[in-house]
Amino acid sequence: MGKYWNCYWKCQEGEYHRKQKLKCQDRAAYKEKGSRQAIAIVDGVGKTNWNPIAGGQIANTVAEFLLEYFDAIPREMTRYMGSILVKKIYDVIFKMMNEYQQPAREFNFTLLGACIDHESEKYCAIHLGDGAIVCGGETNRIVSYPFHGERENETCLVLSDRVLKHLKFHSGDMKAMGYLALCTDGAYENRNDLKEVFTKIRELRERNPLKNGMDDMGIIVLESRLQSASLC
Repeated sequence: MGKYWNCYWKCQEGEYHRKQKLKCQDRAAYKEKGSRQAIAIVDGVGKTNWNPIAGGQIANTVAEFLLEYFDAIPREMTRYMGSILVKKIYDVIFKMMNEYQQPAREFNFTLLGACIDHESEKYCAIHLGDGAIVCGGETNRIVSYPFHGERENETCLVLSDRVLKHLKFHSGDMKAMGYLALCTDGAYENRNDLKEVFTKIRELRERNPLKNGMDDMGIIVLESRLQSASLC
């Protein structure tokens, strides 16, 4: 898939949602336009199966936003750019609330997104809440770490009044990059040790089954077709 880099992903429900007979609330999206490829993933916290429907639409919205506003994101107007994205997301949430007669809390998410431009050889990324953005090639590194609040398991969601403060933007050079991946928090056990994320990316790349956990697990990867180095 993709004109330049391959894209692949996996979203699977955790044991908790399986026992509750709820669908996986991690949802991923891939979009491309011209020389650009964009990926996004969201992690829902609702308690109904309407949440994944909204999640799919919001992931698409994030990917489309990155394609459209790629050139503006590296500039200093990141708070303004964040307000544009949040407005687009809220439009989706309000539509879902009206259509399914559910409260706003049923459509709350953390989110991650990234876009690469093969002409400029630059990338940009956006991150809110838990999850991590990682890249590899000559070296493996964490582009963006998960955010937690003062209390254990506290994070920032799209409906938080802190959303524009904690929405993080990143940009940089992709010349030495072999892959770029977005991972929800189900892909790692401890926010202080994210090395296991690289193992899960390798397992996904090699089409090996991911081990089940209590939380939903979501990973989406853009990978150069020339990438052959080990991911760990």
